[in-house]
Amino acid sequence: MEPRGPKETDADASKYVSIVSKYQGAPGIIGMHGGLPPADAFPFSAFKLVNRLQSAKGYPPLQSWARDIVCQNPTGAVMGPERMRQVYELARKWDLIILEDDAYFWLQYPQGPEAVPGLNLRPGFLSIDVDGRVIRVDTLAKLLGPGFRLGWVAGPPALVNKVALYIAAISVGASSLSQVMIHQLLLQWGRPGLEAYVVQLQQRYARSAAAAEAAAAAHLADIAEWQPIRAGMFMWVKIKGEGVDASPLMGLGAAEKVMVVTGNLSSSLSKAEPLDGPAMARYRQLARDTGLWLSLGGFQETGPDPEHLYNCHVVLDASGATAAAYRKVHLFDVDVPDGPVLMESRTTAPGDKLVACDSPAGRLGLSVCYDLRFPEVYQTLTWGMGAEVLLVPSAFTKVTGKAHWEVLLRARAIECQCFVIAAAQAGTHNEKRESYGHALIIDPWGEVIGRLEDPQGTGIAVAELDFELLSAVRTKMPIREHRAKGRSQLAGQLT
Repeated sequence: MEPRGPKETDADASKYVSIVSKYQGAPGIIGMHGGLPPADAFPFSAFKLVNRLQSAKGYPPLQSWARDIVCQNPTGAVMGPERMRQVYELARKWDLIILEDDAYFWLQYPQGPEAVPGLNLRPGFLSIDVDGRVIRVDTLAKLLGPGFRLGWVAGPPALVNKVALYIAAISVGASSLSQVMIHQLLLQWGRPGLEAYVVQLQQRYARSAAAAEAAAAAHLADIAEWQPIRAGMFMWVKIKGEGVDASPLMGLGAAEKVMVVTGNLSSSLSKAEPLDGPAMARYRQLARDTGLWLSLGGFQETGPDPEHLYNCHVVLDASGATAAAYRKVHLFDVDVPDGPVLMESRTTAPGDKLVACDSPAGRLGLSVCYDLRFPEVYQTLTWGMGAEVLLVPSAFTKVTGKAHWEVLLRARAIECQCFVIAAAQAGTHNEKRESYGHALIIDPWGEVIGRLEDPQGTGIAVAELDFELLSAVRTKMPIREHRAKGRSQLAGQLT
């Protein structure tokens, strides 16, 4: 690849940052202007996220970025020069722009409180840039105060000018009063005054980091692991063990005036288990104790790699044995209108096989949630695999549930002439996600024959499945036979 030189014009350079706005706020490498590289081309697992950024909105999964890319916040680590060179060479190879956005750059203390660097800070990517591919963003927010919202951008003039035009087009400028105040302060301080202030700040954070590490060593050594804090204002702690729910730590920390934030984006991965794991063992025992068949979906099954799980629908028979297990095929990567952006594929791998099984309640066709929008799944389960009862455990969003949930379920029942049983999660999961609820049981004529009194509540809906009705509906309106004739007439035209 030929490097870009300093003589390049603004027009030439503009193409390299034409999509910066689409990923504003995403840390690390964001500019993609030479085509996407294959995921296996990168030695660091976090770089596999590059080929997901086209459809992602907001931040890529925090855990993966923090492990391999983010220099300081929130891991407390500092990227060394060799690692930085490796990253830069990958950017050169695949023609990527590096946005070096490090809000905690000033808060470095790699040698502890007794030897803080002051203004002799670790060089960044901009210091090794020979191609004009690095844009560096510095901020005073963590140095002087978050309310000022002041900072600066450094890099090749063509790129900086492009960014400046973009910022001017989308945002109101910083407060003039803030700019004047900070300008006068820096003039009064000069370099000696600024360095004295930075040293004081670094020492303060370094002492806090040392205290946090000492407390962790005294109280958490048996239950957690962490890495030394060398920068920033966070401590990255991993609780030992499989499937550990760290969310109670938030309340415990608050009681002791310690802010604890759990890794919500990775919590599903941490809870994933194989189908012979302890969580499923408890369900197997429940089936044996009650003598009931259980439909469990979606169960977070250990996936094909450390970054993905399977969204699995498991049916257990009355002895606790696995009668069937279906891995969700259609993943919910959707920007919900007036709702959240949900990217299931970030942590979930798709299945590749439809599943049906016999049971005392008829032949069951398995699916999960978003599969509901793909009628060919249910037609194959019914007409190709003999299903009589379609199971659709789901967690529809509040927005899509209100608009489509019942009508889609009734449509699947009518077109497949099957019973449909749709368990549904309800209520608020977190600040970004709320599920619709409204669990339903529907007969082959499309009539709702079971629902909860409180559609947002927790409970059990009961209905009798009348298989004589199913047989009568299929006899009086022989869709199976008509479907076969139609497909013959349209041979080669249906997809």
